[in-house]
Amino acid sequence: MPPNDSQQNIYREQGLRGLKGILRDHENFVNTKLPQISKAGKYSFFLGELCSNLNTKIETSISRLDEETTVVNNESASRMLDTAKLGLMEYYHLVMEVAQETSTIPKNLYFFAEEMFDNLGCEENIPYLIKSELRETIPSTYEMCYDSARQYLLNFSDAYQYLDNKRLHIICLSPTVISNPLDWVLIAHEIGHILEKETWEVVYPHYPQIRGYGYKRKTDIEVRSPATIKDRKEPKWALEMACDVVATIAFGPIYGFRIIEKFLKPKEDEESISHPFWKYRLRFIAEELIYLGWKTEADTMKNKIKNVVLPASFNQDFVPDYWEEIRNEIRKKFQEKKMDYKHTEERAGTLASITDKLNQLKPCITIKGKIVSPFDILNAAENVKYELKLDFDFKEFLADMIRLAATKRTYDKMKASVNEEHPVKSFV
Repeated sequence: MPPNDSQQNIYREQGLRGLKGILRDHENFVNTKLPQISKAGKYSFFLGELCSNLNTKIETSISRLDEETTVVNNESASRMLDTAKLGLMEYYHLVMEVAQETSTIPKNLYFFAEEMFDNLGCEENIPYLIKSELRETIPSTYEMCYDSARQYLLNFSDAYQYLDNKRLHIICLSPTVISNPLDWVLIAHEIGHILEKETWEVVYPHYPQIRGYGYKRKTDIEVRSPATIKDRKEPKWALEMACDVVATIAFGPIYGFRIIEKFLKPKEDEESISHPFWKYRLRFIAEELIYLGWKTEADTMKNKIKNVVLPASFNQDFVPDYWEEIRNEIRKKFQEKKMDYKHTEERAGTLASITDKLNQLKPCITIKGKIVSPFDILNAAENVKYELKLDFDFKEFLADMIRLAATKRTYDKMKASVNEEHPVKSFV
């Protein structure tokens, strides 16, 4: 026997109570537990502000749901509330996961991201957090507000609308990447994705097919190339290759060598629509190193990948149609900010001195009286004895050198701007 109206009203009230119960649990987490979770980075405050503001929006949305479910039939009301409850629970789990898995990220790791974002002169602030993925996988990035939370809160009108223009990028790294300072350079590829989505849009005008939920929506971007493409993989491959160029220009040779160390296999069997073969990517990374003046390192890289076997069906001469335009525009952006990691005799000498000190586990914060760049420390560290690179104590020592060098650079910047005011801005 189907339930009568009285029973349906009970189900409806239970559904509303369930929603309010989940919201209370979320509020308790945000107000009492989240402030106690330690997070690093300049946007460590952002998640708390976002969730706190969303609590009010979700509460108002539940009141609207209450009104909406009184004017539809009971069966529809029950389905609507069940769907809303499931979405709210998914959102709550997302918040807990992000909060907990961003709490173990070393402050040093944020230095590289902040250095790139700040020095590349972004048009606006781009909130982001770094998160441990808790599984061994390649680094990845997703946009939490519009791409994830907004979809979970689809049935909460006020919250959904509030999230429409909010952004919080989550950079996901595996525990082994987080624990090894040499691998921190891999974050530059993910920053490339964020810059492309938020401000640069270098690839999009040529390949509008890449735009998904993660892209900031603009109406003034001119699509300069035809929408049709010869190969399905071309847009996504061009995007991944562009982010490799960002990482290579930012960090130099170490980026490609860490890819070889962590991901390259003797044989790559399957062609992916979304990601190029590692060997194929490394070919273009080596080309970029030659452009930057690192010819010896590029030759070493080519030698390391030459025997990797790709499927016989793959055309190894394939190049995206608009690759040259995309690559040149990225180069120009780095050149304008003087952030391209070029080979010079002075830099080569500095790297040799740092490498020698690292092999002996000696401090290498200064070379010939100058504070060294953490980027130089990492490139030098890639050249130390292989056995030493595997040693846990060496990784700890390397992290200390990076921290001290970064701290000194930050301190010098603060001294230079001691008379300037920098008010804290709320982004939520």
